[in-house]
Amino acid sequence: MMNKKKLLKYGVVGLVVVLLIAINLFCRLYNGKKLVFTIDVKTDVNVDDIYSVYYTTDKNTEFDEAHRVDANVPAHCNQKISFAIPNDVKNIRLDLGSREGSITIQEISISYNDLGLLDCSERVNEIVKLNQMKADKVKNPFDNNMSGTFVIDGIDPYIVWDVSDWNIESQIEPFVQRGDWICKIIVDIVVLLGLVVYLRKFEFFVEFPVEIYRSKKLIMQLSKNDFKTKFAGSYLGIIWAFIQPIVTVVLYWFVFEKGLRAGSMVSVPFVLWLIAGLVPWFFFQDSLIGGTNALIEYQYLVKKVVFQIDILPLVKVFSSVYVHMFFILFMLVLYMCYGYFPNLYTIQILYYLICTFVLALGISYATSAVVGFFRDLTQIINIALQVGTWM
Repeated sequence: MMNKKKLLKYGVVGLVVVLLIAINLFCRLYNGKKLVFTIDVKTDVNVDDIYSVYYTTDKNTEFDEAHRVDANVPAHCNQKISFAIPNDVKNIRLDLGSREGSITIQEISISYNDLGLLDCSERVNEIVKLNQMKADKVKNPFDNNMSGTFVIDGIDPYIVWDVSDWNIESQIEPFVQRGDWICKIIVDIVVLLGLVVYLRKFEFFVEFPVEIYRSKKLIMQLSKNDFKTKFAGSYLGIIWAFIQPIVTVVLYWFVFEKGLRAGSMVSVPFVLWLIAGLVPWFFFQDSLIGGTNALIEYQYLVKKVVFQIDILPLVKVFSSVYVHMFFILFMLVLYMCYGYFPNLYTIQILYYLICTFVLALGISYATSAVVGFFRDLTQIINIALQVGTWM
């Protein structure tokens, strides 16, 4: 009769096979905004402006703010401006700012995922509506080079095209198939390499989780103590763990939205867009820094032969979870204050929490082992995380 270890071993192999089959069935690259609508413009307007592209994915749907992409256009612009739009776009409306003046559209192009240009040269002149704009060539505003000069005589100039008959989806199909195969091959190789490592290190993959489970009480106790001792001796204590991230969010919000006026989001308030990215980043940042320095910080435990040092990075990552849970609740409350209440999709937070936890823990195991021999790694990671924040 097959023992439990062999059953587990071959059971995982079976799951990997099923995973590979699923990948090859469902791995598609073209979902989302993969088309790039690009205009090469030259204008005599002497102030900065914002150009927009409105789009619909249903031929009979009206344009709305939820389906809009913006681009900043500098004064006396003479450059290419790009907008990301979905593959299944049916109508496009190009808004050319709100300033009167002369503008020359030197070229219009649509490309797919930076893989190739689509042929739309014969369709560009099929304009549905030209609003508050006068073209030099009334019948065919764009010549064979897809270039046209216009005089803007209002504050709401735009061009509307019906692109439903431009055969966009059929043109991108070769790119989709090629990208699909590349995706499948890369993912299959990664999964198979992981399977090889799993089979060679099977005993470790089986024993390590068991050891962690047996030490769960110790891990939780150490993580709670670690969280409390970070701010031991200060008057406010653990409150500082929550004050610093809140101040950072408020500072970014004030600088970008109020100070520089560069934080304008179309569909949601800027602070909601900002906090949704910063909260998980704070968690990843604190977990990675803490996990990297775990063996150094707990040297007195590392020197004890009987102590299981494998759990120390895990302790530091768990310690960061407590603050992260508070900020998830804080974020949800803030969203509700703006009228965005939790729904079925909110459950995804749990999935991404687990994924971020595993990612930070995995990197921490590698960096904590290296930092004992190369102390400069801590500073390098701090700089990398600082750059990552702004990226």
